[in-house]
Amino acid sequence: GAFFLGPRAGRFYPNDDDDISAAKKYEVRPLLEHNSVLVTLGGLMLFMGWFPFNASSGSNISQPEDLVFAARGMISTLLAGSAAGTMVTVYRMWFNPVQDIQTTINGILAGLVAVTASCANIDPWAALVIGFGAGPVYLFTSYTVLYRFHIDDPLNVFAV
Repeated sequence: GAFFLGPRAGRFYPNDDDDISAAKKYEVRPLLEHNSVLVTLGGLMLFMGWFPFNASSGSNISQPEDLVFAARGMISTLLAGSAAGTMVTVYRMWFNPVQDIQTTINGILAGLVAVTASCANIDPWAALVIGFGAGPVYLFTSYTVLYRFHIDDPLNVFAV
């Protein structure tokens, strides 16, 4: 949808340099976020809602032994989301002193999406590896969509 609707007004402005490639014809202008408190609240509500989804999607909980799979799914969900959010935050802190909460929340969601398919069948260390891998994938994809293809995704969730 963001591709077909085009960028928001004022998102890109022309670069006047004659010595630039075709990919750098337009510079990205940062826009102010919406309400950061509501972004954080919505992201954390999704994070909390992911626990029962992943706990119940791995199996049906009809026997006491099935609770092990539910617990493993919840632990994997927590570890992967936290690892991806931490990875994104540390990476952004390393290269950009200005932090924004939307990137951290989207990093958490990228970790949750990455671990969902296998959450009940992996060990906790594997969930950490998946989360630490999902963070850079999110950042690279987000950067590529905005700066290379000039697609203005208002919520920046295409990369998630």
